[in-house]
Amino acid sequence: HGQAPGIQPGQSYVMTTGGQVDEMVAAIVKQAHDSDNRARKAMSTALFDVGLKQPNLVASTMFDFLVNDNKHSQAHRVQLLEALEKCVTERREQIDADLMHKIMTLALADMVRAKEVVPDWQSAASSLLISIGMRFPDALMKELLAMFGPGVVPHYFVIKTFGDFLPAHPLAAVPKLKEVLARVIPVLSSIKAPNMKWVFATALGNFCEAMLHYVANVEDSGGAAPNGGTAFTLADFSSEIFPCYEVLFAQWLPSKEAKVRLATIKALGSMCAVMSRDNFEEQLPRLIPALLNLYKKEKQHLPITQGMCSVLSVAVKDDSPTLEPLLPALFAVFCCAPVDHNDQSSVKNHNELHRCFGIIGLVFAEPLVTYLVEKLNAKDARVRAGTLAIFKHLVTRNDRSLDPLKSMVMAGVKPLVVTEKDLSVRKALAQLIISMASHNYMLLSGGETMIEFIVRNSAITDTECDAYQRPKKAAADDVSPNELRMLCDNVLNLITTTVDGMDEVLWPFLFESLVKPELAGAMGVVCKCLAFIAHTKRENDAPDYIIDFDRAVNLPKPPALLARLLVCVARARAALVAAAGPLLHPAACDMWDQAAPRLLHYLEQQSAADFQQSRWEELVLRLLEKTLAIADDDAWAMELGDCYADQLSLYAAPEDADLKKVALKHLGVVIQKLQHREFIRSKLEVMFSQTNHNSDVERQGCAQGFGYAAASHLDIVVDYLVNADAPAAKSTSSGGGGGGFFGKLFSKKEGSSSGSSSSGGEKSKATVVLCYGYVCAFGPASQVAARVDVHIIPAMVPHLSNAKSLAFKRAAIQAVDLIGKAMHPSHLKQEYTLKKRDDLLAHLAAFMTQGKVAPTVRTLGLAAMSTLCRLSPALNEENEAAALAAVLPFFDLQPEVVSDEKQKKKEAKGGQASKPAPGESPEELLELTQQNLRALLLVLLAPKPDADTLVRLFRHLESWLTSASPRHRERAMACVLDLLNAHIASLRQRQRAGQDLPAPPSEAPVDDGHQRKPVADDTPRPGFSSLGACLAMLVPRCTDPQSSVRPAAVAAVETLLYTDCLLTNRAAADRDMALDNEPKPEKAPKGDDDDEDEDDDDEETVPLAALPPHLAPLRRFRVAIAADNVNEQYRVMQQLAKGVLALPIVLDDAALLALLLGCLRGLGDPAPTSTSGTCVVLNSCIGARGASLLPQVKQLTDGLLAAMEHINDTQTLNGTLHAIRTLASHHLLPVVNQLLERSLPYSQHTIRALQVLAKDSSLSESLVFHLADIINNGQLYDEPQSSSSSSSAAASAGKKGKKDSSSTDATLGGGVGKRTPQKLAMTATAALSVILDGDTGVTLVAEHYALLVASALLRVGTAQGSAAPPKEYEFNSSVTAPGGAADLLMAVFTAAGDKSVLRAVESAGGTAALGSSKYGDAVSTIFGAVCKARPSSMHALYTVISPYVKGNFVPQRVVAILVIGEMVKHTPLAPPEEPASNESSPFGQADLLERVVQTLLAALIDANIKRYALRGLGNVTDAGEDPTNKYAPTILDALTSSMEHPDEDIVLEAMAALSKVFGVVEEARVQPILVNICHRLRPSLASENTGIRGEAFRLFGTLARFGNGASAAAFYEQFHANLPLLLLHLADESSSVCDAAREALIKLAPLAQNEAVKEVLTGRHLNGKRTLQYGEFIDDCSKVFIEAYPDRINYIAMTCVEHFKSPWDEIKANAALIVGITLGNIDVAARRDYHLNPMLISRALIQLLNDKSATVRRRVAEAMSLLHTY
Repeated sequence: HGQAPGIQPGQSYVMTTGGQVDEMVAAIVKQAHDSDNRARKAMSTALFDVGLKQPNLVASTMFDFLVNDNKHSQAHRVQLLEALEKCVTERREQIDADLMHKIMTLALADMVRAKEVVPDWQSAASSLLISIGMRFPDALMKELLAMFGPGVVPHYFVIKTFGDFLPAHPLAAVPKLKEVLARVIPVLSSIKAPNMKWVFATALGNFCEAMLHYVANVEDSGGAAPNGGTAFTLADFSSEIFPCYEVLFAQWLPSKEAKVRLATIKALGSMCAVMSRDNFEEQLPRLIPALLNLYKKEKQHLPITQGMCSVLSVAVKDDSPTLEPLLPALFAVFCCAPVDHNDQSSVKNHNELHRCFGIIGLVFAEPLVTYLVEKLNAKDARVRAGTLAIFKHLVTRNDRSLDPLKSMVMAGVKPLVVTEKDLSVRKALAQLIISMASHNYMLLSGGETMIEFIVRNSAITDTECDAYQRPKKAAADDVSPNELRMLCDNVLNLITTTVDGMDEVLWPFLFESLVKPELAGAMGVVCKCLAFIAHTKRENDAPDYIIDFDRAVNLPKPPALLARLLVCVARARAALVAAAGPLLHPAACDMWDQAAPRLLHYLEQQSAADFQQSRWEELVLRLLEKTLAIADDDAWAMELGDCYADQLSLYAAPEDADLKKVALKHLGVVIQKLQHREFIRSKLEVMFSQTNHNSDVERQGCAQGFGYAAASHLDIVVDYLVNADAPAAKSTSSGGGGGGFFGKLFSKKEGSSSGSSSSGGEKSKATVVLCYGYVCAFGPASQVAARVDVHIIPAMVPHLSNAKSLAFKRAAIQAVDLIGKAMHPSHLKQEYTLKKRDDLLAHLAAFMTQGKVAPTVRTLGLAAMSTLCRLSPALNEENEAAALAAVLPFFDLQPEVVSDEKQKKKEAKGGQASKPAPGESPEELLELTQQNLRALLLVLLAPKPDADTLVRLFRHLESWLTSASPRHRERAMACVLDLLNAHIASLRQRQRAGQDLPAPPSEAPVDDGHQRKPVADDTPRPGFSSLGACLAMLVPRCTDPQSSVRPAAVAAVETLLYTDCLLTNRAAADRDMALDNEPKPEKAPKGDDDDEDEDDDDEETVPLAALPPHLAPLRRFRVAIAADNVNEQYRVMQQLAKGVLALPIVLDDAALLALLLGCLRGLGDPAPTSTSGTCVVLNSCIGARGASLLPQVKQLTDGLLAAMEHINDTQTLNGTLHAIRTLASHHLLPVVNQLLERSLPYSQHTIRALQVLAKDSSLSESLVFHLADIINNGQLYDEPQSSSSSSSAAASAGKKGKKDSSSTDATLGGGVGKRTPQKLAMTATAALSVILDGDTGVTLVAEHYALLVASALLRVGTAQGSAAPPKEYEFNSSVTAPGGAADLLMAVFTAAGDKSVLRAVESAGGTAALGSSKYGDAVSTIFGAVCKARPSSMHALYTVISPYVKGNFVPQRVVAILVIGEMVKHTPLAPPEEPASNESSPFGQADLLERVVQTLLAALIDANIKRYALRGLGNVTDAGEDPTNKYAPTILDALTSSMEHPDEDIVLEAMAALSKVFGVVEEARVQPILVNICHRLRPSLASENTGIRGEAFRLFGTLARFGNGASAAAFYEQFHANLPLLLLHLADESSSVCDAAREALIKLAPLAQNEAVKEVLTGRHLNGKRTLQYGEFIDDCSKVFIEAYPDRINYIAMTCVEHFKSPWDEIKANAALIVGITLGNIDVAARRDYHLNPMLISRALIQLLNDKSATVRRRVAEAMSLLHTY
């Protein structure tokens, strides 16, 4: 690296402290450039931290290393220089001055050592120098000047340091600046390198900025110089700066390097402020052109613009005469420069350019405006937009200087207002206009032109907006038509409401905009502005409010204004109407003054939700009629009609379709009042030709206008329509033909047509067709009847076959509906037969079913179909069926699929998308469609309201009544009830008319499923035909989930039975007639016992008094069935079945059979409550009428069995099984083994059969014992071929001392091979599970608790490790042996009701844990819960399970020993008071514990279960202190001998058991072996096995209970011996070890013999609820340990040093941190008392600093930073 001059290599410059910190700092310095980034940062931080305490040591050590070490890398050197800079910056006043000068010398040498530029290295040295210079500015300036010899170009970083230092310390450095400049000026011309030019230019710019800062500070201090010296002014430096300026300008500004040029420009701008005025004026003609030339060439304009701004600011201070001739060139370059809004630099440059123009405009406003006006004629749109932006800046910022030039500005901008087409320029112009308006420009000549420009751009139509396509590479300032329109709307509104005096320009000029076609789109905002101005003027009685229309020749005349305003009012713009009323017809002025406020008041009273557009239009139409009546002038009316016709073009925009609709209606009203035929024909032509036939709204307006005209001129209107449609009618084939309605509807193919027409042609036909409809509706009835079949319908029908578009279909349907209503006798006042009715119906059905159908078509079509069906004659059955097939699928409609806006827009190609009429929201359309559908059904019933018609309609509705969709059922049920009510109403009406009731049909069919068969008895049943089948259809709905369906269904049952009663019982009919004829008595007060729905009897179709006694309860059932409680619903159905339906008087045998067979289908109803309710009716009827149904038992049984296959509801299935069990009571021969041969999982029917068997008390016990014997003693599985070696593998694993996972898995039921499960064992397990899941499970478990629990637990073990069932079993792939065993165990505990045991199962991991290789822990947890829940069953459990400790299968032995080991916990010597148990206890509680312990000890010889036996022996502590102490010698001997077992699993179990035993056993039994245990335990504290290590810490913490009394002294030593290990492993890599160490410390805290130690060990740090902050905890511990255990500190430190060689990186890092924190907290004065060896420790740390782990190195650096006092 070379050496700095004056510094001797090999000499030590370290300012040592004499302590170990010297070596540690040196080590950190040497290792500072670590390969790991985090460690590298830690080293730098350590140097900084020590440097804060020992600044001289750290600075000198780094200095010495940089001087004497020649092997370090450059990056290392840079890091140390940066660290030195931070240290010097923070402690520059404390560092030795001589050392600072040496460091300065070193930094200077480093900075200039390499001739080439090395940025990282030299920048670090430069920054260090600047930091030193803040303390020694003179010395730094001197050294830098020394490196800047006269006439010699200095090093790059020398001048850069100059440039950076002067702005940082201007007050000290500027006085020496003249000397610096004296060295700079001579060499400037000789500099050739671009980087040197850049740094000199930057430095010179900084010099000028420092001068300005210096002068400003001197001026602020009253002219006094810093340090009492001579104060300098800018003039003192001007002579030095100007030569620099000349060199930079002449030589560097033309440089090829952009970086140099831009730096030079910035420097030149700064120099201009320091130069003398004469020099500046002299250079200005050269400088500005040079900058402009560079602006043209450079890509980065911002520095140039900033420099130009600085130059211009200096130039305009004294009104420089030199600047004006330069302005044209400046304008030519700077004016209208484009801006990229996505580039921040470009935006800043744009703002700086505007600032430049603002500065120029302060002095040279006229030439500036002249030039800008010329630029407005540029061809480039960007230039024009930029010019307007400059104008806007000048108007808002330079108002005073532009005041004399306002007319000139207006004159310059005005031509652009008229001719401009570009959207971005128009936007800029609109923004300029609002700025000009705020500064009174609009009052000048041309202001109206500006306003018209704003209105014109507000009139941009939606069509233009939709047609606009933004370019793919659009600029950020690109403007869309919609954005421009919104901007101009806001501008016009703001000008009107916020700018004072603008009403002089706007009134009445804005009225001209109302009738200009090109400005029609701005009508809304113009009306709003006019209303505001008119209201203000009228309120203030302004003299210019009344307009002289004769003098104001450019304004529209009153008729034109009236026509326009009346149409405007249609959009609720009544504010303008109210304000402009006096300006209308003189005769109507008073009426308008009265009407307009009322209209406005009406609008104010209407909320947005309640506002009805049609109602409002009707009011306006009425206002027009009254105006025409008051005027009573045909000439004026014709002029008004001409105005309406002429203004239709104003509403051409799609968004104005509603306005054109109003205009067309108004024109129709005007025509209605006139008698001039030619005028009428011409205006009809105008109406039709001006209508946009793609718009539904305009079509509606045209048709209504024609209708209003037809009210007085029917023949003229019809003739016009026929002539308008004649060409199409001639070219289209006739719509005649036979085949009836059905044939016409389904013989056509979708989309077929006999003639084709364009979309526009078809939509114009739609208008003609709709006009026919309104002509029939509004025309004179008698005249219409004479022409409808001759002229109107023949002209319409040919087009209906070719309908494709939505518009035509809607129009045609509306027309047909209007014609049907017009032809109804109620309208005609006479009977009339519409000959083409069936043809029209065919077309309606096709519209609603073929192709993609819009919701409005369905809604309107249903209404029109109902209208036509009301006409005579009635439909035949074929047509009726076809109609219903077409419309009943509408039950499936949903709101989300109703909206047809997308379809409308798709069809409106090239035109306007049709808007939905008010009330056509998806929800409203859906509701209206359903209402119209119900109305159609009632219309179909009305012509012949008899039973046959009713049943026929029911059959069409049946599939919808049984649909899975609730909406289908609800809607169909409403239709059924409506039909029944209408039927019975017709019967009663016939009774009142004295007519005979209809006779019964010739035969009564029985509905038996989808096929209908006649009853075996051919005798026709009197009364209602198909009564049973109809009732069966209604029964499932009586318990429907929908609350609205149930009462309706019961009401339908009541109505149906009452109808049957009327038809079969003349007495009932007479009673009904009598009640009908009785006068209505007054209602008596309702008593408590009155039925709550009796108050509504008058509203019921069937009065309660009219019901026969046996049907009277149905009224009560209708109320009760509405209850939400399903059980209450079933109770009601049971009463209904037994009390009504099962009565012979209600249903005979044939009808009952029909009901039952129909109910079988009801069992498969999609609604579960419906199936259950049907089942209730089924069972009740069979129970009540079973004897009479004996011949049909087989038929009913077969039906029940078949129905079970389709029953999904459990409750229904149970009820069906109940019926089957009753029938199967004669066949009690179920065979268990046959059931067990069935595939798994069992079907629901198999499960139910097994549960039915278990309910039989004579079979249940044998069944349980049989199944338990199979799963306990049968052949459970076939061993795999490798399983024979499992035992030997376990034994060999124990000998080798390694954990053999395969042997462990084999013990637990896994192993290398998989066992093949036996089918019988699996099916028996599943059978026992499903039996216990049944109703008898509780009883069975109560009787055989021990057997079932033991069997289930053993089965869990024997099922482990099983392979998938063989394919020949035909089991489902999801069935496994472990899963079946787990299910059985859950079934046992569920049936037992042991909630605590079930919670234990969940806490143990649920059934997933029972099926895993870790099932042993789950078994222990579960059986522990069993012992707690059923202590009295423990004897029986032991008796059942103990033989399996020596069972044939290893898993049985594992489970048995786990269970017995867990049993130890719950077997105290003294038996508690227990309730009597059903299970015998052959021996006492103490004898049980003895047997359990002996069983465990005996099991130690079995290698497969030894670890579980050890675990069980440890559980003896849970039995209490006495059992623990009693068996302690034997148990402790067994456990301690296993601590050194070669199998780690056994060691782990032994230590865990010892922890438990030591936590209970009395001290006297432990004292002799306590120290021995501690010594045996110590190696485990450092075991590589995480589990053993954690358990060892846990065991040591448990031994804390023996730390008092006789063992206190011995254990106190053990506490201190292991304390360092506990601290180290608090941050172990294993979280379980961390927790164990933390728990141990908390337990050991009371033995610390010091309250402070106890407090810190039990305080906030080791609180398990918060994350341990290890460093903070060690810091707190070390402080109290230093005070409490001064003689132990050295041991802790040295133990940690020993762990510097630990195999774990975390432990090494912890050890280093403990050492650093502990030694750092020892007071310097008392350090000798601790007998430390700092040298050994520091050297160990230094050695550890070279560790491979970055974590360790980082922690060592942190530790060293704490040892700054050593």
